[in-house]
Amino acid sequence: MAQGAGSFGMSCDSDEYYGMHCFAPDYNLFQDDIVDPETKEPIEVKEGAVGEAVHTSLNRQAVPYLRYAYGDIVEVYTSECPNCGFKGKRVKVVGRSDDLLIIKGANVYPSGIKAVIKEFVPRTTGNMRIVLEEKPPRVVPPLKIKVEYGQDVAENQLPEIEKQIKHEMHTRLRFTPEIIWQEPGSLETPLGKTPMFESKYKK
Repeated sequence: MAQGAGSFGMSCDSDEYYGMHCFAPDYNLFQDDIVDPETKEPIEVKEGAVGEAVHTSLNRQAVPYLRYAYGDIVEVYTSECPNCGFKGKRVKVVGRSDDLLIIKGANVYPSGIKAVIKEFVPRTTGNMRIVLEEKPPRVVPPLKIKVEYGQDVAENQLPEIEKQIKHEMHTRLRFTPEIIWQEPGSLETPLGKTPMFESKYKK
């Protein structure tokens, strides 16, 4: 069960995650209020809509705010849960608004890029870095991504794997990256949270 800023949601016991089930719509409108993370303009709530969740608490006490955008980017599902049959709205957190990249008008989140790369395991290790050569969120294409190839992958296999990765990125995320192949284990993996970005610009 998750509770934050007055919202309530829980996940069913499915092995596959189908998002937080919004079971208290009369208490908070967070499943009905999402905005564009850059412009803060409202986004229509429908199946597959992605935007920054805004909490609109209807029964708050001791806290003066009415609407609060807290930075989580969510994808909304209005269809019935495939596992438990819940008929209300469901949401999945797919990223943070401060991680947003804008590439030729397309909003891209690192979590989406990471998800595509992980689908190519074991042809990749799943480890990657997004190379930023200018201050985000706007990126001059192509976006460069360092990707570790898998331990048993031969060099002559890389062009075909790269072609497939680019196809998936273009189809699902609406941009085509430049892949910079790295040897397995060459990208540092810290004990804490693995960094998604490698910044080349002056901060």
